[in-house]
Amino acid sequence: MSTLQARRLAGAALVSGESMFKGPHSQIVQLSPSTLAKLKEMQEIAREKAAEKARDAAAAKAAAEAAQQQAIWDALPASLDFRTNQITFSNGCPVGGWAEIRLYKNGNYEFWGHFHDSGAPSYDAGIAWVIVDNEGTGFSFEAKVHLNGTFESGSRDGDWHQTGNNPQIHAHWAALCAGSHWKWSANVNWDWGILLKQVEDGLKAAGTIVAGVVAVVALV
Repeated sequence: MSTLQARRLAGAALVSGESMFKGPHSQIVQLSPSTLAKLKEMQEIAREKAAEKARDAAAAKAAAEAAQQQAIWDALPASLDFRTNQITFSNGCPVGGWAEIRLYKNGNYEFWGHFHDSGAPSYDAGIAWVIVDNEGTGFSFEAKVHLNGTFESGSRDGDWHQTGNNPQIHAHWAALCAGSHWKWSANVNWDWGILLKQVEDGLKAAGTIVAGVVAVVALV
């Protein structure tokens, strides 16, 4: 070993009595247990701060998204109105009428209408109506009234006004406001058990109903 090499080794040995050499230019420093514990504690604190920062960022993002959703909800109309045209029947049937539906943001609804018999025979008149939101969920309404003609005593008019609340209207409010389709069918002296089914089947065949139908007002 040359004198220069010996001096270098001696100088390196003075750096740390615990130093070990892997090569001419590297060393592994063995830290004391207390120093290792302190480093571990610092690392744990850094991880906790990073996790806290990530949680704060996630909470801020969630709050911003919630505020945005609330702003969208607040901008939606408080109610939606649906009206038939004047209802008339073919083949000289002397019955006519109309119907309306109003849905509310909180899930309330109103379904009302009127039929009138201006002829001699009496009739049972009814209507089935399905409103479909833009996600394919339908909401059905049914009504039936008896109309007295000339040959029977009693009123020639039949009116109804159904009110209530259905949570599904509230749950689907955004989809209802985004674009609704509807179809109704009215008839007299009909098989009332199939009138609504005919309306639903027509909407399903057209691909309008894809997610089922909520019976809001049904015949009893």
